[in-house]
Amino acid sequence: RRLKEAGFDGVQLHAAHGYGINQFLAPCWNTRHDGYGGSLANRYRFLGETMEAVRAVIDDDMALMIKLNAADFVENGLEIEETLQIAKRLADDGIDAIEISGGSASSGKLGPLRTKIRHEEDEAYFANMSARFKEKVKVPIALVGGFRSLKKIDEVLTATKADYISMSRPFIRQPDLVKRWQTGDTSKATCISCNGCFETGLKGKGISCKIEREEKGN
Repeated sequence: RRLKEAGFDGVQLHAAHGYGINQFLAPCWNTRHDGYGGSLANRYRFLGETMEAVRAVIDDDMALMIKLNAADFVENGLEIEETLQIAKRLADDGIDAIEISGGSASSGKLGPLRTKIRHEEDEAYFANMSARFKEKVKVPIALVGGFRSLKKIDEVLTATKADYISMSRPFIRQPDLVKRWQTGDTSKATCISCNGCFETGLKGKGISCKIEREEKGN
């Protein structure tokens, strides 16, 4: 309702990275013995009811999307075959698009915020999983995970591993990155994936690029 009143075009539910909806879906975290735990149908119930509640208050022309873990990369977490079932159910229930991610803070090196993305082969680390969703699920698929270069984005889209690309950390350092690409400077993002942008956030000072802070002596 607040997003609608603020004039946004859509709503994205966060069902990834160990947050609440992901915890209901994943058997490693959901150990309930009532109608919200046990079978996949029961573990999906919280998400289904959340979708219904959101649909009830947003306009018909507002998109309802979701960020979904392709896999949790933890013991007894969601695996891709089960997540594909969830995605198909989401499509049947009217989701407008699914953004594929993976892992959580519990996943170690396989978490969503991977470091040391130095080369193109380090980018798009969920692309092969995304391709499975693109093949099996009949709604638009977006993909996030380490994109830094326009060449890699074009490669993933050309290979039809996703319909859309999502980025986050590069925009913290370069909010105008897409405009730069549009105007002809197609060099890759300058984000070095150090995750230092979270340091100020954890101190309640907002998210900002650590490299830029150090350059400015802050």
